[in-house]
Amino acid sequence: MTYLINDFDIFANNGEHIIDTVCSVCSKQSCGLMIVGAIARDIILKEVYDFNDENRATFDIDFAIAISDWEKFSLITSSLVSLGFVQDKEPHRLLYNGTPVDIVPFGSIERNGTISWPPKFTTVMNVFGFSEVYTFAKCFKTINGNEYRVVSILGLIILKLIAWSERKLTTKKDGEDILYLLNNYSNINPDSIFEDNSDLLDKPNYDFISAGAIALAREFKRVIHPSNPLLPKIADILNLETNDIDESQLSKVSINGADISQNFNLLCVFKEEILSYYVYRN
Repeated sequence: MTYLINDFDIFANNGEHIIDTVCSVCSKQSCGLMIVGAIARDIILKEVYDFNDENRATFDIDFAIAISDWEKFSLITSSLVSLGFVQDKEPHRLLYNGTPVDIVPFGSIERNGTISWPPKFTTVMNVFGFSEVYTFAKCFKTINGNEYRVVSILGLIILKLIAWSERKLTTKKDGEDILYLLNNYSNINPDSIFEDNSDLLDKPNYDFISAGAIALAREFKRVIHPSNPLLPKIADILNLETNDIDESQLSKVSINGADISQNFNLLCVFKEEILSYYVYRN
């Protein structure tokens, strides 16, 4: 199924034009394009699930592009600059009328899940997991017919878990997004329980919120092969956060309507359901 963005109020400004322009430029270079980050969450909730979350009017727009080399990346950014975008001091960031537009390459260009930015290749960025979540991202198109993808809820949780493991000491935003989605998925996508995983309704001590986390974990098992290195990476992160509630930094991240105990329980059931399908050892 292919979706359209109908409500551009979720963007602070310039969202429709920015997406269409970046899509058009990437299409000419035959590059796969995916929207990630906070704005992806808002797009998916509104346009795929018609879920009315608080409108955060996200100011920046984050793109990930599947490319093979830095020459092609340079062609894309140069084309965007010729169309009114301005190169920021950060190598992955452009500005359009003041709106930050981050463009991060992944795919064949990466080495061991990272990219190193030219010309000195000393600036390194982790893109581990981007290629995997791209394969099951939601398909969208612009009003001009340009196609792109938006990272799914599960894909966002995967990327946020990896980001959390790297920068949890400096920001809690990744943790807030992870816990928000785990706590609310059963309301965001109730069909994932009542239609796709109805056996959960018959389990002893059935809990609607926990069922949402289990449904997400089952989706993980469907889309991530047991041999994929993403599995032990996510398992390591979840194991660290579920060994002891008193030491779980992620469980302590504050979101509306959930306490530490509930957060910890959701992380546990999410992890246990994922690992129930795989042979995994620390």
